[in-house]
Amino acid sequence: MPFVGIGGYASIHTYGVGADVTVSVVTDVRQICTFVTICGRLGPGIYLGAGFNYPLGVAMNNIGDSLCGPSIGVGGDLAFGPSIGFEGNVGLGEDGITSVGTAKGPARSGIGIGLMIGADICHTAAVWCSNKLF
Repeated sequence: MPFVGIGGYASIHTYGVGADVTVSVVTDVRQICTFVTICGRLGPGIYLGAGFNYPLGVAMNNIGDSLCGPSIGVGGDLAFGPSIGFEGNVGLGEDGITSVGTAKGPARSGIGIGLMIGADICHTAAVWCSNKLF
């Protein structure tokens, strides 16, 4: 089931290692959830920034189950005042792939300084989910 959302992020990356925290509200029309995602990133560059993220993707089940847990992906940010970024990841569960897209956002906008790109290892937790709307 396709999902879409909006949220905010803060990210720091230096000397090849970075960290990123994102809070997002996501819906797949059947359910609305709030998620927190924490990521570590390995790759070249230096970056410090914060702003908005725009989650978009496909969940194999309801989003409350499919988007929670570990994920792997790639991403990057570029900022000299205004900031733009991207990230794509694959959610992993006991039965294999649980989601494709991002809980962080395929596109990000905000403010910051620097340039970085790398591989991400993330964990997403649901803070709150509605009951299934239908």
